[in-house]
Amino acid sequence: ILWEDFAMYERKKLFCDLDDTYLDTEPYLRSVCKANGLLTFKGICIYDMRYTPMYKDIIKEVMKDYSVIPTKVGAEECMKVLETEYDIIFVSSYLEEYEAEAKRSLAKSLGKPIILININDSTSEIGDKSKVNMQGGVFIDDILAHLVKSNASKRILMLNKYQSDLENICKGVWTSNDLVVSDWYSITDELMKGDEDDNLRKCICERVSECCKQYGV
Repeated sequence: ILWEDFAMYERKKLFCDLDDTYLDTEPYLRSVCKANGLLTFKGICIYDMRYTPMYKDIIKEVMKDYSVIPTKVGAEECMKVLETEYDIIFVSSYLEEYEAEAKRSLAKSLGKPIILININDSTSEIGDKSKVNMQGGVFIDDILAHLVKSNASKRILMLNKYQSDLENICKGVWTSNDLVVSDWYSITDELMKGDEDDNLRKCICERVSECCKQYGV
């Protein structure tokens, strides 16, 4: 099977959150705060500290330049595999314009479109991503509330020890078609399987497995 033959297949949409889904934002912010002698607390989201004296300048400096924030393990390699079959679109919320500009710049550097949701213009405290039409597509986010409001055909929750609401998942807001994952390799294995072209997908999944071994996943 030739890779150029892949063009005949219909492209699907993959909508992907940035913070703590593609990027390791909160752990990085916490590490920067600790490096500057500031305490971080397990029960308090670091984003809630962004207007607190002493914390706000450090957090602002990081969020003005998203290129410094590391990606989650395997995210870059897996996205290269996924983009052979999916059109990938970033969907992210923001509070300040400098944050939005930093996210636009990152998306541009990655060659991906981005949909930005201004939390200040939303009635929701976490930003209303349900306004984005994801029908027929896949949506990956680390916040359950974003996912359950989405009209995406498949929803994937990236586990986040600071955000994930596992109790509500157990209460039945999740369906059998939805997925809970802790890494990008699991996402790729799930989304690239199927029977449209078993040989091609076998080749791709073997490449992902090699990445897993390399990173000890």
